[in-house]
Amino acid sequence: SQQLDIRFPEMKPIRHQPKLFSINGIGTGLYGARSRDRETGTYVKTWCACVFFIPIVALGAFRVAAIQGERSWYLIGKVPLSWPAKLWNYGLLVAILALIGSAWWSSYRSSPEFVARQKMERADAASESGDVLEGARLYADLARGITDQSDSARSKLRALAESSRLHDKPAEDVTQVFEFTNQIGGWTGDTAGLYAAGEKYARQFAAASPLESIRMIAAIWPLSIPEAEKLLLEMLDGPYLQHSTETVKEIYANAIEIDERPTYQSNLLERGVRWANAVADQDPLEALAISDFLAGTQATPNEPLELARRALLEKAVEANPEDVDLVVRLATQLELDGQMERVKSLLTPLRYNLGDGEGARILGQMFAREGVGIARQRMWDWLSAIADQLKSLHRALLAEVLLNYYVQADETTIKVQFGEIKGKLHTGYFWAVHAPPDLVYYRYA
Repeated sequence: SQQLDIRFPEMKPIRHQPKLFSINGIGTGLYGARSRDRETGTYVKTWCACVFFIPIVALGAFRVAAIQGERSWYLIGKVPLSWPAKLWNYGLLVAILALIGSAWWSSYRSSPEFVARQKMERADAASESGDVLEGARLYADLARGITDQSDSARSKLRALAESSRLHDKPAEDVTQVFEFTNQIGGWTGDTAGLYAAGEKYARQFAAASPLESIRMIAAIWPLSIPEAEKLLLEMLDGPYLQHSTETVKEIYANAIEIDERPTYQSNLLERGVRWANAVADQDPLEALAISDFLAGTQATPNEPLELARRALLEKAVEANPEDVDLVVRLATQLELDGQMERVKSLLTPLRYNLGDGEGARILGQMFAREGVGIARQRMWDWLSAIADQLKSLHRALLAEVLLNYYVQADETTIKVQFGEIKGKLHTGYFWAVHAPPDLVYYRYA
């Protein structure tokens, strides 16, 4: 033993035997064979923790003496780990620490607070660089959240809406910024400055961008409903009416969606009727179209509006007495009112142009009640006119049938009177041509 201590001065006595065990390849074991000494026949094995029999961590090193051809050995003493083993352990420790640090950093970067701070930086940069729409969008996203940046984002969005940075921006972008303020809602305290800024833009856009103007009013509506309603009605009485009828219709369509209060809706319809009546003197048909549009925006009939529509219809018929559709529309309403004499006076001059629609029904029933017959020639003329109108459809059907890759045909004979001579018949042919699955063409010859 003294000889071994002298020969291997770095070797120390073994105080505790290393535990060697393995469960399904997981445990500890002695691996390797280094620093062999021929004189003593000893060498060093490394004690390692292993997973699936693969060494993972070097726990220590022992000089051993082999017995039974190195299949068994006994421990002589403990020796220091080799530098490769130490470097492996240090590398493994560094890797584990790096993995833990990476996981922590990844978790930190994905945390709501970190993401919110990053988004706030982007929002500030966008606003400062002039991209106010992107800045407002990011502020609004933050304000809707529950991070430590939410309150700050609300304040910055409001400050942006009230700032001069919007003055030279397109109307659509400015309106969108205020719509973001509307979407996050929950404004408390003094909102007069925010409302005043929105009102200024609504008035400014009325001439060149009326649809953006009405969107702006909708955006600032919750800030002060009485003031916003007053502003909207004022605009409907003047600036908005300077635009085309179609544009004003779009404005009304947007305005109706802003608030469902009956008093508000009533005020809107009152302005709409006033608008239609103002147009009626120059263009009764356009005024009637306006009133029809207003009626289409209502879930249920509105009595004042219906009375106005009736008056506008009367004026349109008076200006266009030969317009069959208008006259029939008025006649239908007069029939419901029981004003049959007036119905007759309206429809009779147009009796040859009524076709087979509602006007013909009304007038036909009136003539039937009065015992007025319709000449057979007149009825034949009507049928002939209808047949002429159907010829183009008949030809189109034949063309469609013949496009099919195969057709089925059937010939049926029929006895037909020949001329005006009774008892004289000739054979006619009735053809049915079927193009599967559902097209059938008929022809008589």
